[in-house]
Amino acid sequence: MAGLGIILLSFFIYRLHKVDLNVTLTLIQIHDRKQIAVWGLDLAIIILSIIGMISWHMAFMVTMAAVLIFNISLLKKVDYLLLLTFICFFVFIGNLSSSDLVQTFASKSLNDAVSVYFGSIFVSQVISNVPASILLSHFTTEWKALLLGVNIGGLGTIIASMASVISYKLFIQSNPKEGRTYLKHFTVYNFFCLVFLSLAQFAIFKLLKFI
Repeated sequence: MAGLGIILLSFFIYRLHKVDLNVTLTLIQIHDRKQIAVWGLDLAIIILSIIGMISWHMAFMVTMAAVLIFNISLLKKVDYLLLLTFICFFVFIGNLSSSDLVQTFASKSLNDAVSVYFGSIFVSQVISNVPASILLSHFTTEWKALLLGVNIGGLGTIIASMASVISYKLFIQSNPKEGRTYLKHFTVYNFFCLVFLSLAQFAIFKLLKFI
């Protein structure tokens, strides 16, 4: 999939050869080495919690303590609406996965790698790919097809990937009058990539008998 993605990305970049892209990166000056040590250690603790070596409760408490002690102003920069959206998604998933109707439907529908692959792509369009992976993992052991499906499923609708939602918010903050144009172009290109990659990858997997 990575190879196909690179080919597709190269194609679109080539189409921009007549467009001047000016990107200005602001140089970040670091004056306090103690801050580097503190946030580096905090990042390490968060990574350890992700891989299950320490509890997320501990990582959360350490992170909050570091913020309150060293830079409380960070709390003003949090996108609480986006955070609330994430929380609502995962609460919704928890309730949905325990529904008898969903369990019955999923157990009958997700009965092989092909159905898991295309099912995860479809579900990602509605509830985003990360929540989709968590939801569908309750109903299948075809983890390869699920992993591939939710990765490709990040394309398509803007809600299919939270990264797309974040990038859209950043764009309209700088270009408030171009939100509709951005969304139109985003949708066209994303669905083209979604159809191409999902079918091409499926054909490759069928050829190699992985699915």
